[in-house]
Formats: sequence, structure tokens, C-alpha cells
Amino acid sequence: MRYGYADTALRIISRTLYGKFNIVCNNMSRNELYVALSRATKISQVGITWNDQHFKFETPTPVKLHKMVQNQLFEGIVYNITCEGIKTAYGGKTRRDIETRFKEHQRCPTNVKMEDFMKEKDIKINEIARYMFINAKQLDDLEKYYISLIERDNCMNVQNLNNLKKPPVATYVPLEAIYKKLEIRDDEKFKRFRIRWTENGVNKEKEFSYAKRNKKDIKNDAIEFRSELMKRLL
Repeated sequence: MRYGYADTALRIISRTLYGKFNIVCNNMSRNELYVALSRATKISQVGITWNDQHFKFETPTPVKLHKMVQNQLFEGIVYNITCEGIKTAYGGKTRRDIETRFKEHQRCPTNVKMEDFMKEKDIKINEIARYMFINAKQLDDLEKYYISLIERDNCMNVQNLNNLKKPPVATYVPLEAIYKKLEIRDDEKFKRFRIRWTENGVNKEKEFSYAKRNKKDIKNDAIEFRSELMKRLL
């Protein structure tokens, strides 16, 4: 049940009162008095009486602030290594370019069988999927799923990953879609790169002029800006 003749400062803290009202000041702090007075649209609405009462300011209770860490999106690639004419395959993941990862496999194979496999003449590395991930587990799960698709007898991976369900790829962000939406356009006439996007319903644009600077360096600046923009928007 709620009484109709009175209300507390706490209950009306976010409201605007358009009618006349009285403020009962008994044991009120200065904070509460401010809240009560500021609910009116004009001073003639307010009725208040007190006898030399001192309104003490109450120091708010300290609040422990927690540092908010934004999810750091990162690019991840799932790949496999195959050889023409051989059914054997190896599945893996990396955050770097796959050619660098391929050379690492050649230098440091995981086992003797893998070492022999990497010496095949027509061996190659193939990109299967490339996404932006929120955390490492997403990339791990996607890698395991694609490894599970390789027939057990032909799989170079040590883990037994048969019959895994495909992870919810909808939670990942396809790079192609992002790059298309946040395309870095080269405006050669005015010697500048431009990125256009929509944020909170507002169309925005960022320009990177290479009229007086090295074009390649400016392109890298635009790419870096886009990476930070992707993190903010996603």
C-alpha cells in the first residue's frame, strides 16, 4: 500500500512535480532538501517552514569503481595442410598469416608422422575460415570442429575430435563483411583515403591525406584506425 498524501525524496528523485506541494523538513539532510526543491518547476509551487534548522550535507558512501575492460577483438584463421594425391590432412589455427604458420610446421613438426608429411613435394596450406573473435575459446572451438571433419585415419592431429557440433559461427564476425562495410576508399583526385560508417544512427567519415606524406604510411594509419573502429562498433 502507498499513502497518497506524502512521498519521500528518494521516491521522487527523478520526477518533475507540476502541482503545489509542501516539504516537511524534519531530520532532512541538505542533499534531500535539494532533491525536494528541485522537483518543482517554479518556486511558487513549494511550501516549506523551519525554525533555524541546519541542513547537514551528507557525504555519499564511497563506491568502489571497477575498471571496465573492453573485449579485444582479434583476427583468427582456421586452416588445414593437405597434399595433392594424399588423403592425409592436418588442421590448425593461427592469429598470424598462414604462410608464417606453415613455415613453423616445416621447422618444428609435432611428431615423426607429421615430419614425414611436411616433406611431401606438393604439400600446401589452405585457409578455411577467417573471422574476428572476441576470445581465444571461440577460435579454439572452431579449430576443433574443422579438425573433427577430417577422417580419423587420415588426420595428422593427435586429438580425438570426432563428431563435434559446429560452433555458433553467428557469434563470430566475418572479416569480409566488416572490410566491405568499413572500406578504405582511395580518393586519388584529392590524394586521401576515406572511411565512412554509421554510429548510433549518425553517418560519419574519417579522412587520411597523403598529399604531403608517404601514401603507404597513411594507408597503414587508415588500417589502424579501422581496427580500433571495429573494436568500438562491435
